[in-house]
Amino acid sequence: MGSGSLVETPDRRYRAGSVGELLDVAIPLMISSGSVSLMHSIDRVFLSWYSQEALAASMPAGLLNWMMMSFAFGTVLYVNSFVAQYHGAGRKDRVAASVWQGVWMAVVFGIVLAIIAPFVSLIYTQFGHDPEIIRLETRLFMIYSLGSAVVLSSTALSAFFSGRGAVKVVMWANILAMVVNICLDYCLIFGIEGVVPEGGVTGAGIATICGYLFSCSLVAGLIAHSAWKDGYPFASTLGFDRELMGRMLKHGFPTGVQMAVDISGFMMFLLVVGGMGIVPLAATNLAFSLNSLTFIPMMGLGIAVSTLVGQRIGERRPHLASRTVWLAFGIAMVYMTVWSIGYVAFPDLLLSPYLLKMTESVDEIRDLCVILLRFVTVYTLFDGLATVFGGAIRGAGDTRFPMHFTIYTSVGLLLVPMILIKIFGGSIYLSWGMISVYIMTLGLGLFLRFLGGQWKTMTVMEQSVIDTVSLDMESPAEHVAELTVPVHVEPVIEEEARLADIRTDQDRS
Repeated sequence: MGSGSLVETPDRRYRAGSVGELLDVAIPLMISSGSVSLMHSIDRVFLSWYSQEALAASMPAGLLNWMMMSFAFGTVLYVNSFVAQYHGAGRKDRVAASVWQGVWMAVVFGIVLAIIAPFVSLIYTQFGHDPEIIRLETRLFMIYSLGSAVVLSSTALSAFFSGRGAVKVVMWANILAMVVNICLDYCLIFGIEGVVPEGGVTGAGIATICGYLFSCSLVAGLIAHSAWKDGYPFASTLGFDRELMGRMLKHGFPTGVQMAVDISGFMMFLLVVGGMGIVPLAATNLAFSLNSLTFIPMMGLGIAVSTLVGQRIGERRPHLASRTVWLAFGIAMVYMTVWSIGYVAFPDLLLSPYLLKMTESVDEIRDLCVILLRFVTVYTLFDGLATVFGGAIRGAGDTRFPMHFTIYTSVGLLLVPMILIKIFGGSIYLSWGMISVYIMTLGLGLFLRFLGGQWKTMTVMEQSVIDTVSLDMESPAEHVAELTVPVHVEPVIEEEARLADIRTDQDRS
């Protein structure tokens, strides 16, 4: 679908709905997400060098923290869609107000998570983990929980840039945070004789939170600069906006619930596997660590899709949003396929950093992990479906279907089967088979929802802004002939959508 118009990002100009526009937003976000994934993977590499117990504890601790934070994270992350749609509508005041509401949510959620963390950590004792593993899991989980407010605040502030398409700011902030984390990781995990005591998992947790704190501070400073330079009224929109907060919770709450349910299923899976022994747990941790190198960059692509769909919805041009989604789908399939080939053809190369200094049960862990990576290969393409098409419909405001569908599939295909395996017994392969079926079903369901097209009529903006945008799109018919930007439209676009696009282009020119 061609787009005749030009859209301006802070760096370059691209035709709306073009490959250039998508890549300009997606690549920095994929690098940004990938740097976060790499940061956690390097944590686990260092911990695998430190001890087998530290490696085994790292994934359950991180995932339990992620499970507890996922509702808050999903809700705060939806600030991105509000910023995108208000940016598309040209409302700088609502962009600034949306970011502030996200920050207030992040602070409140962070305080609550820190308070309940000691009680949640008791979960580890219920699943038969080794006592030393439980001690390390609990310690690392508590550190992550105390830093939740920092992680959530960084997410809310970053939405100001990612929602407007200024994604290179987010990319560099995360890359620098990764560098800070890696430098601190080695020093705090292994210690420096006479200077820094050996910290093990405690050092790894502190290094991670310090990385996020650096990113949060950097983004906050850049927002202050943009407020002065570009006229975003952050000072006058600082306060609590009850109506806006209500809409943000209305649309963000389902996304938060969806993420919480999804992560809860994975957490149950990991707790059950942990009860099978250190070798299955360590091999599963390694398989998921390698899988995260594929999946987390895809989250960046999903955020890019959500951003561009939100901007097109704000401009009232859903047909261009659809083109962007299909382009993103093609990119995701190529990316996932390359990694899938790597999992099957070069597992030893991918595992070598983790196994380099491991001495206990290294052959058993390696052999089991190679088999588990074949499960990853099977479901990873469906992970791409869920990320791209889920991001598309959520960017428009369709958040309730993903929530309900995730609840049904997670409970039916993951939570209940894992509980049954815990009670009646089952192999590591059966457990991985169930998680593969769950991911494949989730991806297909979100794909079919996108094809249904309900998202094209949705928005998160208030009616007064929608009416303003609709009036701005109308231009006198006699001025259409003066349009100087060429319009290329494929036959599949409806005539009405084509005319609406031309009118918008005339107004913007």
